[in-house]
Amino acid sequence: MGLKVIGVGVGAFLCVGAWFAVEDALYPEAHAASSQPQQGQQQRPPQQQSSLPNGFKGDRIAPVDLEVNTPYRYPGPQWRTGYHTGVDYPAPSGTPVRAAASGTVVKSGWNVDGSAYGIALVIKHGDKLYTQYAHLSKALVKVGDTVKVGDRVAFSGGTGMKSTGPHLHFEVRTGPNYLDDINPTTWLRG
Repeated sequence: MGLKVIGVGVGAFLCVGAWFAVEDALYPEAHAASSQPQQGQQQRPPQQQSSLPNGFKGDRIAPVDLEVNTPYRYPGPQWRTGYHTGVDYPAPSGTPVRAAASGTVVKSGWNVDGSAYGIALVIKHGDKLYTQYAHLSKALVKVGDTVKVGDRVAFSGGTGMKSTGPHLHFEVRTGPNYLDDINPTTWLRG
């Protein structure tokens, strides 16, 4: 199933709205009601994987089980730096996203890392590095939450002004902000 562009202008907005309706039908858990507890309910911790998937490196794991389709430092005028500051995985909307390493959530929500990223989250790790997950359809964790490697922290999506469609943008940084990037593929192999 794909998204067919049927026009521009108002029609494009209607098409996007229809796409989110399709997403809701295909991936109801990705667009379920807010993860905030209702009155009388307790906050649930992030769901954990019962077993670690392929790509496990001891204390680091790829955030999804997919191959990278846009590599780190790929050149292009669409990026303010002139190059891609992370890696992209071709994840359909609603794909579960895992914490690549254990740490503490320092950013989570809409435009917390800039409008280009849409819904994003950043996790600070014990190695004094940070991972960023962007263009999400939903973040499942909030600032201050502690996560373990492999915990489900979000669902992939296509949010943000620079999103080219549903995918997961993943960065590793030496600080919590844009332009502190290092090679995520090298870090994951670490």
